[in-house]
Amino acid sequence: MACLIKRDTSPYWLVQYRSAKTGRKTQKSTKCRVKGTAAELRKAQQLCAALSKRESEECREKVPHDQWEKWVPLFIPERYRGRALTRIRYENAWSALSVYLAEIGVDRPVQLTYEHCVSYPKWRSGRPMAKKKAAGRNTALLEVKFLGVLMQEAVRRNFASANPCIRLGMKRDKPKEKPELTVEQIRTIRLALKTEEAWMRNAFDIAICHGVRLRETDVFMEDVDLQRGVIHFRKTKGDKPFSAAIHPALLPLFRMLKRKGAERACGLPKNPAKPFYKLFRKLGIDASFHSTRVTVASRLARAGIPTSQAMAYVNHSSELIHRTYQRLNPQDLVNCHAALSLDKPSQPGNKGGRGARPRRVQE
Repeated sequence: MACLIKRDTSPYWLVQYRSAKTGRKTQKSTKCRVKGTAAELRKAQQLCAALSKRESEECREKVPHDQWEKWVPLFIPERYRGRALTRIRYENAWSALSVYLAEIGVDRPVQLTYEHCVSYPKWRSGRPMAKKKAAGRNTALLEVKFLGVLMQEAVRRNFASANPCIRLGMKRDKPKEKPELTVEQIRTIRLALKTEEAWMRNAFDIAICHGVRLRETDVFMEDVDLQRGVIHFRKTKGDKPFSAAIHPALLPLFRMLKRKGAERACGLPKNPAKPFYKLFRKLGIDASFHSTRVTVASRLARAGIPTSQAMAYVNHSSELIHRTYQRLNPQDLVNCHAALSLDKPSQPGNKGGRGARPRRVQE
């Protein structure tokens, strides 16, 4: 962009801009004195603004319409309209992908190859992004998956003839299993939270009672109906709001917030998981805030709550995903022994054909 500069060898303002012919930075006198009137300064500023506008227009004309920077930043918010958290996730993914594509010289979809896609996880694991640690393999594969979404859109727009990101055959690493919090750990965390900010205490109490995610704990107080005893979770993963009966242990908290006229239950900061991560490490607890969700799902299973009810309580849409949150130990399976007791004879099978009745066993 053009800018005004002054030099000791010239009494006039100079404007520095990039020449359209040579592509190099050029300086030009404005014929407006540095120590002149205010009118001369305004004239120099107007000239600088005009050159900046012309420079921007020339740059836009040089960029082909199929280059990433021309359409991807507009495509992401349109594709994920109404899904704020998903949009932010993929905007962060694109911030990393764009750096990689620029480094390997792929500025258009038609230039992307299979080799570029499979090489990305290795590059990503050794490249910190925006003052953050380098990402793991699973994060890199998620970003490659999003690159496949972009390439599919590029094919639709005739920017490329094929999508090299599909069927790559790259497997994810098995994620670290989040542990269930014990009763002692929960007591230790609650004791430590007494000296922390109120939003941390409220978020932990809501999560340990309802098994919701950290972002979901920041409920709007207008969604808490104390008369009916119902709480509505509006901000959820995948934008799937749901309601549940308020846990009795949370009633004092919500009554207090209602009296104070609070708008939200927590008021989460920008990166709410980080303070909990530091607190848990300080307490020597190898867990994360998401372990509260694991704890609730495990306790519901241990109590014999039907899977359909447990899934509705924690807002799980997949039974397979719900089961991955359960941490049942061998002691929880002791009741299986009654069905396998060796002291009582088992019922004999049907030996008289398909419609035969089983024989009666005398004890």
